[in-house]
Amino acid sequence: MFFTHFSQEDLRPSYFEMFAQERLLPTLKPALRFVLQVFAQRHPRLLPVALKSDEIFTFLHFLLELNSLRKNQASCAEAFYGLRRGHTFSAREASSAVEQGPLSRNEIVSSLVCLVFIPYVKQKLDNLYEEASGSALADMFFQGQNVQQHSMWKTVFVKVYPIFHALYELWFFLQQLLFLFGKTRYYSPLLRLQGILVRRLTAEELRAMPNNTTTSSSKFISLVDRIIHLLKIAAIGGVFAFKFLEWLVAAENKLPRNASYIPPPPVPLRPSSKGISLPTDKSLCPLCHQVRRNPAVCVSSGYVFCYQCIFTFVERESQCPVTKMPSTIHDIQRLFHEQSM
Repeated sequence: MFFTHFSQEDLRPSYFEMFAQERLLPTLKPALRFVLQVFAQRHPRLLPVALKSDEIFTFLHFLLELNSLRKNQASCAEAFYGLRRGHTFSAREASSAVEQGPLSRNEIVSSLVCLVFIPYVKQKLDNLYEEASGSALADMFFQGQNVQQHSMWKTVFVKVYPIFHALYELWFFLQQLLFLFGKTRYYSPLLRLQGILVRRLTAEELRAMPNNTTTSSSKFISLVDRIIHLLKIAAIGGVFAFKFLEWLVAAENKLPRNASYIPPPPVPLRPSSKGISLPTDKSLCPLCHQVRRNPAVCVSSGYVFCYQCIFTFVERESQCPVTKMPSTIHDIQRLFHEQSM
């Protein structure tokens, strides 16, 4: 069940096909986030858009999946690999009119929930846990002052969520392991809950694909279909382009370099007119205007603050206080040697 196999009677996909289609579209999310951050650096007015990259990706993902489920009876990634959703692996049963017909409304809604909204909520919970657990870490580094205790819900969440996350991942792992050894027909627990199988296209469906064109007389609907079709092509192409750039950058980093050459530092970002003012004494933190304690740099802008000050600000505002560039708690790096900045 691991490698791709073809059979005219058994339409069961291999584990490789299911794993590949599952990983296809999520690869596009970091590419979209990177593009929005680059545009925000050049055009600060796009900062609110860059901060909503997850929501923008979810909205585009929703449109792609809705169109694909209606037109192809499969998700966007499943249709790319020649798969569709149904209720049987038998080629003879799949040739029936009911099996080759469109998905029901309930099946489309449940598929959208499992394909789009559950991954979005899970990602938000992961981010919330990182922020909540990181706050405790920041309080530990911030010495010499009394720090308020975390609220009860945050304490409970930090203790309970790792258990929930481990059980959630174990649930998926066991289901996929059973699918790998042919002990179940469902690749994921979400497909089992829906009662939907993912199978290969039959020979009749493959022959009918070129003739599956839009016959709607509405110009607006036709235009929307064309736009969504272009978005689908751009999404698939963007995944491969992003992976190619990752390989290209990794290959360049492995090339031998002249150790005696020290590249010049990048041009520092200018403070934003809406940001906080910088103190004249460069040893002071721009946020608390005190001598920096546990200095940390916000790598998205290059400015140095107290670790507690910048962590609390970025956690709350998701941006650099000086340049207003979009930032996350992962952009904060501690400095262990005081230098004149």
